[in-house]
Amino acid sequence: MSLREMEKLAVDEAQKAFSSGRSRPLQYRKQQLRALLRLITEHQADIAAALKQDLNRSEFDTPLFELIGLDDWASPQPARKSLVTINDDVYIQAEPLGVVLIIGAWNYPWALTLQPLIGAIAAGNAAVVKPSELSQNSSSLLKQLLPHYLDKEMYPVVTGGVPETQELLRQRFDHIFYTGNSTVGKLIMEAAARHLTPVTLELGGKSPCYIDKNCDIAVACRRITWGKFANCGQTCIAPDYILCHPSIQNKVIEELRLTLLEFYGEEPQTSPDYGRIINQRHFERVLTLMEGCTVAVGGGSDKTQCYIAPTILRDVLPHARIMQEEIFGPVLPIISISDVSEAIHFINEREKPLALYVFSSDKKVIKRMLNETTSGGVVVNDVMMHYTVTSLPFGGVGNSGMGRYHGKHTFDQLSHHRACLIKSLAMESLNKARYPPLTPSRLRRAKFFMTSRLCTCAQATCAWAVIATMLALGLLIALLIVLLKVQQSY
Repeated sequence: MSLREMEKLAVDEAQKAFSSGRSRPLQYRKQQLRALLRLITEHQADIAAALKQDLNRSEFDTPLFELIGLDDWASPQPARKSLVTINDDVYIQAEPLGVVLIIGAWNYPWALTLQPLIGAIAAGNAAVVKPSELSQNSSSLLKQLLPHYLDKEMYPVVTGGVPETQELLRQRFDHIFYTGNSTVGKLIMEAAARHLTPVTLELGGKSPCYIDKNCDIAVACRRITWGKFANCGQTCIAPDYILCHPSIQNKVIEELRLTLLEFYGEEPQTSPDYGRIINQRHFERVLTLMEGCTVAVGGGSDKTQCYIAPTILRDVLPHARIMQEEIFGPVLPIISISDVSEAIHFINEREKPLALYVFSSDKKVIKRMLNETTSGGVVVNDVMMHYTVTSLPFGGVGNSGMGRYHGKHTFDQLSHHRACLIKSLAMESLNKARYPPLTPSRLRRAKFFMTSRLCTCAQATCAWAVIATMLALGLLIALLIVLLKVQQSY
């Protein structure tokens, strides 16, 4: 069987399984989600070992499984009525899209593959899962384990490299969810366009970190160090570079150095908490980006281990090579700016970042940063923590991606929100205003009835309460008129 035939077979089986309707009942979806949670729970040691081999990861944080709200998410959501639809059922029904292609990322090969899968299952979709070939051990383990826990026809796993991904993209899907870089993201979008397939692109970019003079620099640098050097800098929302005034640059460098010493010791290469670059190609790429820059801290490397020391670069120029692409490694450039206005201008001159980090105790500075810049997400006085808040949507804007996920946002992203209006054939007289022959008076009446907004249909008694109130007022007025007439007769 050829590669194309194998890929097509997996997609066809997923399509057939979805068409059977077995993923629509909520009970089925919950059962699959519980099975996925069981996979993580029962194989934590295996997953940790695979991550250790792939990235020298010290431990694995399982994703948060959103099971509690599924009944509410999938139930019909009421919509506001007009006078024309006062007696009708008006609601939005979330329904499955169909078969979703999930292309995972290598830097967090489990979380960034399973979180979209959780949303796909919760929404009632089938899903073809394509883990990254770069995290080879995690990819192989996922392919081995997933069919033992989930419906293997509904959720097949396809492994392989670029040829396998290209073959998959020739197939027709109902949605494609990709996590990775913008270069591949453009290819994904181009392939999806052939079938008018909607996409969610979770990309990256250069996430800036502005440190204001008016802040606790020691605390700021501690939090930045954690976010930048976790997973050896291979995190899409890691701070990519620092913007600060020249007068505090030395202080920032010193606090970063002290924190690195505290976190990873004198020899980070021997620290069990410090990771490695994923492969030789990325190792060489990161080292090349550093050429021509002034190293303030670190700078060492070991090709045999794909090890690059935690590195701080000082006085980096805006046109330097390291400022032209996402670093995705343990190297942190510092760029000098004169004030917050220049920082805002610097950020806005470049592609819209996936995340923006602002450290300041000045509310005016914070307000300006929020109001005068754009980014996928923003965190003030910390880094990356917005990713942990599942009630917040996570996603990029412009070159950093499109679409959003996390918690209910993933469910919504992978659902079709179907507009539903259930009318009765009774009370036809109310519809006369919209029928020909049209006259100015009829148009005025039609406009009035169709644009007058009432409550949502969730408040089932609300519409009738309005009618009852109007009738009661009418009766009250009529009664008052009668009483007045009686009084006048005396």
